[in-house]
Amino acid sequence: MVYGLAGTGKTLLAIKMIYTLVHANKIKEDSSETTIGYSDEEMAIHELNDFIKKNKNLKIGFVLPMTSLRSTIHSVFRQAGNELKNVSVIGPYDAARENYDLLFVDECHRLTQNNCGQAQGKFIKMCNSLNIDTKKSTQLDWMIMTSKYQILFYDPDQRIKESDITNKQFLETTKIAKEEWYKLSSQIRCHAGDRYSEELNNLFECKDRFDKFKKCIGNYDLKMFDDVDEMVKSIKKLDKKMCLCRNVAGYS
Repeated sequence: MVYGLAGTGKTLLAIKMIYTLVHANKIKEDSSETTIGYSDEEMAIHELNDFIKKNKNLKIGFVLPMTSLRSTIHSVFRQAGNELKNVSVIGPYDAARENYDLLFVDECHRLTQNNCGQAQGKFIKMCNSLNIDTKKSTQLDWMIMTSKYQILFYDPDQRIKESDITNKQFLETTKIAKEEWYKLSSQIRCHAGDRYSEELNNLFECKDRFDKFKKCIGNYDLKMFDDVDEMVKSIKKLDKKMCLCRNVAGYS
């Protein structure tokens, strides 16, 4: 299980792992019969090649719950012109309809439970086809049932809807011990680095005071509004000056 905050490269790592796996037979390996003296990288390549030899013609799926990202990755894989085109880039429902040797499941926090509004009927129908409890099961159960191995990418802080799987459900379903979590800690999306995103999370989770956070961010013009109309007016005023200002709405 790979854990990392937003911007730490979970999706990039998943793609890199898939690329390495499907091209493993093209990686040159030392022909010696012993692995004594191998570096960590050489040992990883050796074990990967050994796994491929024992599991030929692996059926691999890359599950992406978010439709827009899934469409983009699907297009990239098809145009890559290499073994990536043989990897199924799919959604949770697609994954549940077939059996896979290995599933890479990105954004596990966006998998759903039986609380998904208009899609509830579709969710119940899929659970019934898998012969599992419609009330207690989640899409994560589907992934585990329909694949031999799973590599999960997860961040509980990016859960944005009531229908998204809860952290408790995730932990109970996977039963993954903390020692088996691989944590990504380097921020690659935001130049301000790890501290900025951590402080921002602390602010919105009410762990820090606003005045304390404001001291940490240097020259950013950060304001807290208690009137939405005033906020919108302020942003529109700035937009006339900068032409780059927008209102962004999240989970409500």
